[in-house]
Amino acid sequence: MSSRHPLAVSACVSTTTEVQGSMDSSPGRVTADALVLDFICDLWTGYNGDGLFHAGHLLAWSTVSRTWAARLRPLSFASVVLESRARGESFLALLEQSTARGTALGAHVQRVVFVDALLGDAWFPAVLLAARPHLRGCRPDGLGLAVGRPSQRKPKPTSLFASLPADSRDALAQFGHISMSRCCVPDFDDFVAFCGAVCDFGFLNCTSLSCVEWPCAEDDVRPLQLTSADRPIPQEVHVQRTAIRWPFIWLFLTTAQPAAPRTGRHARYIDVGELGKLEDLAHCVLQSCGDKCQSHVLELDDGTDERTTTLRMRCDFPRSSPTVEVSLSPATGFVTNVTLLFDHRMESEQRPLLITDLEPEPVHFSWEIFDECASAFGESSMGLSVRLRTDLEHMRLFAQKLKSHLPCMTETGKLRLFYAEPREGFSWEDDMIRDLWLFEWKQFTL
Repeated sequence: MSSRHPLAVSACVSTTTEVQGSMDSSPGRVTADALVLDFICDLWTGYNGDGLFHAGHLLAWSTVSRTWAARLRPLSFASVVLESRARGESFLALLEQSTARGTALGAHVQRVVFVDALLGDAWFPAVLLAARPHLRGCRPDGLGLAVGRPSQRKPKPTSLFASLPADSRDALAQFGHISMSRCCVPDFDDFVAFCGAVCDFGFLNCTSLSCVEWPCAEDDVRPLQLTSADRPIPQEVHVQRTAIRWPFIWLFLTTAQPAAPRTGRHARYIDVGELGKLEDLAHCVLQSCGDKCQSHVLELDDGTDERTTTLRMRCDFPRSSPTVEVSLSPATGFVTNVTLLFDHRMESEQRPLLITDLEPEPVHFSWEIFDECASAFGESSMGLSVRLRTDLEHMRLFAQKLKSHLPCMTETGKLRLFYAEPREGFSWEDDMIRDLWLFEWKQFTL
């Protein structure tokens, strides 16, 4: 008993003592031992992400009995973090030995995170490519890459892309989650090339990314990677506001027209004439929150009919500016619609459900500049849609203010206003109305 984990022993003994008298082991009955085992498995599955347990706990609990070992040992390999070359090679050897014995350990691995500083030759590609055939149980988004570097007052810029082995770059775009910690790269083109080599239409967190000198949109110096039509891309990007000196939309786009419209993991085509206009719009959006915003989120959302791609830009925390959605035609590369969605007041229970005043938030949002940016798309765009979490009564008051703030879109007749109306059976007093799907958008007639 002394070799067992104390929590496992106490849980097993106490539960067995309390329940054994009321349960027997006849067919159809659930034993106390099985209940405790199910409870542990549920805890591990539901709360492992909180750091409540680690694999050592599972291995200790697996010594209770052979039944427990059969259930718990595979779970201990469900999530694996490889923090060094030595650990990576040991894990690879374990997978290969398991495959040779027919025990298929890789079938139990659901998530693998590689931690590589990329300060020289990267070690993760060799391990990843050799281990991938054995990881049959790994989820599509289960591969993660954490680029963590030591904290330095003045970090030396180091190329991310050059650290990848040239002979395997085409096979590395498998990661569904990538995070950057204290990374400093020599130029933005290197960063775009690196993302194109490793991203698999997943999550990219680059809030701790810096560079000596990145090109600004005003300089009209764009990365060469924008001309690559086959470049894989992330689906969602988180960026720190203080690092915004270039439009993050570059990570999603290409100016090279493909033979057929692209969706999914490849860069989206944009007409070169539209690119500068979209850059100005993105710059306006990302600067709209002022110093209150800590980070921004950009994400891509393909329409179900594959005829429209939506580029969504919003403040991550706190949400003090509108979400901006830009509809892009994959076939022509033109922007077809721009939507402003004011829903930030719905995020906190301390705020009213209804938007009753457009001021003072967002205090840094410039309607006039946004009006100029949205109107620059010209005839290719159907117009600007403004959606407010407000009722018809308040929309009547807002309409005049919005028309005066958005003169270009108003004069061309492309301004469309929408207010929110609760679905049948709900009201503004119902807390559940905070959920987006409980609203219907109604167009306001100007």
